[in-house]
Amino acid sequence: MAKKNELAVLDTFKLTKPFEGMDPELLEELEDELADLDEESGITCRRIKMPSGGALAFEVQGEDEDDVEYVKEIQGVILYTHRVNGYWSKPLGNGEGGAAPECSSMDGKTGVNLTTGECVSCDTCPLNQYGTDPKGGAGKACKNMRRIYLMESGDPNCYLLNRMAMRYKLIQLVMAMVMTVVLSGCAKRSINGDLDGQWQIMKIEYTDGSVATPERTYYCFFLHTINLRSVGGPSIAGNFTYKGDDIKIEFPNGNVENLKLYGINGTAVDFKIRALSSSKMTLQSDYAIIDFRKF
Repeated sequence: MAKKNELAVLDTFKLTKPFEGMDPELLEELEDELADLDEESGITCRRIKMPSGGALAFEVQGEDEDDVEYVKEIQGVILYTHRVNGYWSKPLGNGEGGAAPECSSMDGKTGVNLTTGECVSCDTCPLNQYGTDPKGGAGKACKNMRRIYLMESGDPNCYLLNRMAMRYKLIQLVMAMVMTVVLSGCAKRSINGDLDGQWQIMKIEYTDGSVATPERTYYCFFLHTINLRSVGGPSIAGNFTYKGDDIKIEFPNGNVENLKLYGINGTAVDFKIRALSSSKMTLQSDYAIIDFRKF
């Protein structure tokens, strides 16, 4: 008899294809979404630049690269973080702050010399050892950095926090903060139960008897924020409260004509939940009854 704490040995193991068993209609929509991604850069992230040179505010990129907003505080959920290494033979302060590194690594493990194409191990690279700082310090000639990808509340965009040079102890501190934010974010995801998540509109039945079936149009509930989005259409952010069977939503910057695409006829709407499960939902207002499926 096997001991209680022994690991069971499997004679067979089946590798599952990524989309095996997925509903054909859902798979087709997913393939359409993936086809919209840029072939070269994939998902585009807006950039956030860390304060430097005595500055006290972050630089947050807007819709255009030259559209910058300065904020003193950033609140968001960290989606992903990874190490980055870069080596510049010339100091960045010599008027070449925007110059690409001569060698870089996107995982902090394998570096690529951009001139020769040679791949090197970051762990054993002489330039990545303490005491090689060209300024004579105890640091490294190669800069060890970290990139952080995050989303802000009520904002559908993904942001990339620009690379930051860090010493080992600072990396430990940041990673501890990352884990704290991620774990607390995961804990908060359940505050709305089945309501939280992305819902695709299947049918809108208006009070005048007309019916609409918009394509690839979604509600996304998370914590106390809601984001409405439609592929090729407007994206609208708002705030909501959820108690019992009632959902009250406000769109401070909403446009009524754009909101009608989502079955809403004003910048404030009260929904009554007629049905809600982990896969289906029906909401009713004085303007329409909307059927959803969990996406």
